Formats: sequence, structure tokens, C-alpha cells
Amino acid sequence: MGDGMPPPMGMGSMGPTRMNPDVRARLDQGAIQALGELESSEADAIAMRLEQAGMAVRNPSAYVHRAVNNARRRGAAPPAGGGMGAASATASLDANALTALQELPQQAAAAILDELAAKGGAVRNPSAYVVKAVGNARRGQEMGGGGGGGGPPPGG
Repeated sequence: MGDGMPPPMGMGSMGPTRMNPDVRARLDQGAIQALGELESSEADAIAMRLEQAGMAVRNPSAYVHRAVNNARRRGAAPPAGGGMGAASATASLDANALTALQELPQQAAAAILDELAAKGGAVRNPSAYVVKAVGNARRGQEMGGGGGGGGPPPGG
């Protein structure tokens, strides 16, 4: 995809055409990739809403993943294909899992999404996996542990 000129308006252009560098810096690679899977107009709208919300959004990457998932439900983009990393992992998450991710610091949420993406089809219920992982991450934070991992407890 050419980066020289912004893509023409209308069907077919994918990803954000304009994004504040400060907003981009707050997003993990999975969130940027997820935006790239949307029509440009929808991706731009999400980026603008995030910019307007500013620092009130504690976890901007989870915010983007949720907004992208909502856009997909409305039919704004085709579903993500397999093997797309954290971006495709969020495509199958329900609202509870996405909300739970938003409650974590960005680094911890990204680690959970990366783990889920790495497991691929081995996880039968991605939403349940994420909710469980978020709970484990919260318990780790409460106990003073800095571990960002979110999978099931080791040796369980």
C-alpha cells in the first residue's frame, strides 16, 4: 500500500489516513494493525475519537480493539483473517472480554492478546481465556507481582 498520497475517499481504502503521532505512539502494534483492517473513514473516526478523549482513555490499545470489533459487528470491515496476530485475536472477543482488557494497563492487555494470538486455534473460547487471564493479571498486581502474563496459573 502506497504511503505517498492518502488513499481516495470511498470504498476500498483501508486503514487510517490521518492519525496524530501522539495517538499512534500510545497504541501497540496489534491496535494499529486492527485499524488497518477497517475502511479508512471508520479507522479515521476511531482515531479522532481517541484523540478527543485524550488521557481519559487509560488503555488506548484496548479502546481501539473494542472500537474495531464494534465496527466489524456493524459491517464496517470484513472479519480479520487467521494469522493476523493480536488484531485477529480481538475479532472473536465478546464485550465482557474487551471491557476486562480495558481495565488493565496497556502492556498487560497487550501481553494477554499476544499470548492468545500465539495459541491460535488451541483456545476454544477466546473470551473466557481473556477474562480469566485478566483476573490472573489483576491478582498478580494486587499481590505486588509485576508479571504481565495472563494465562492460566502455572502448575495449577
